[in-house]
Amino acid sequence: VTDAARTWPMLPASVGENFVADRLRRTIAMSEPTRIGIAVVEHHGRFLVGRRGADASLAGKAEFPGGKALPTESPAEAARRECEEETGLPVRIAAAYPTHVEAYEHDTVELHFFACELTQPSDDPCPEPLPPFRWVTRAELAELDFPSGNRHLLRFLTAATQIRQATDSPS
Repeated sequence: VTDAARTWPMLPASVGENFVADRLRRTIAMSEPTRIGIAVVEHHGRFLVGRRGADASLAGKAEFPGGKALPTESPAEAARRECEEETGLPVRIAAAYPTHVEAYEHDTVELHFFACELTQPSDDPCPEPLPPFRWVTRAELAELDFPSGNRHLLRFLTAATQIRQATDSPS
């Protein structure tokens, strides 16, 4: 007898297991989303991107620097702090992108994306970040496998590029 069947003895085991999984998903979806601050660092036309570790949720996916906001900090402060901790590169927040809420199986997250600039401007086109982070071009960015919660931002960045190219081209 499965744990689900013991918990809901009136249900057949298979129904109980599905019920438990569905109930867990609904509980996660109803809880307060985890606030995540994400630093979208662009420098000389390149973006700072890493890859999630094998033991992390969403393992192997591409990611911008960032992480959970501590109870005492704003998502912007979290983005700045996490970027420096993860990459070794200090940044300042230049602007905020639209916030997005995404429900994953493991958690519901409130993603706060921030356009960031290096605080120590450098003529070096790509100051060396800590691994696993690296600089990628805008074209490479479009080819990477990001978590679904980043799709809105990636569409926004692609649209911004197309607008910039259209306005820069001679008429």
